[in-house]
Amino acid sequence: MLTQPLRVARGDIAAAYQRILCHHASVRLIPLDASIAASAAELRARYNLRTPDAIQLATAVASGAEAFLTND
Repeated sequence: MLTQPLRVARGDIAAAYQRILCHHASVRLIPLDASIAASAAELRARYNLRTPDAIQLATAVASGAEAFLTND
């Protein structure tokens, strides 16, 4: 979420996104651990996913997410 605003020199938008991601009550940050990393590797191997996508999906599964949305 931060890359595009930073790419076009919109630090204000990047900062707003970061505030939402780090401080909004409905957003929960999940730390990457060895178990999630192993699951991400399995997802990469099985579905030929890119590393960031596999990490996001493995994290969603580990946290019990009911849905996964992306703008890809």
